[in-house]
Amino acid sequence: MQSNNLSHTLDKKILNIILKVIGSLLGLILLEVLIIIVRETISARRALKISETFMAGEAGNLNIDGTTFRDLNKNKHLDIYEDWRKSVDDNQAIIKPLGT
Repeated sequence: MQSNNLSHTLDKKILNIILKVIGSLLGLILLEVLIIIVRETISARRALKISETFMAGEAGNLNIDGTTFRDLNKNKHLDIYEDWRKSVDDNQAIIKPLGT
């Protein structure tokens, strides 16, 4: 009877240790998932903020030598495609080498 009681107590201790290990592993997995979610959320918010900054509002205007141009990418610089005085051929001559 004593041996059976000792075996039962030992089984309970082993089961208790196993449950603690499983609980700890599940806790670590949950913590890692939460860290990944927070990291991705922060990254997405940064990307959204950059996108909103770039896309916010209307295109600005540039005034060069008394001529007004739309600053479509808001870089405060007249790019070739923003210069309405340039022909389509001029724009294509610049764009084609960039695409190759």
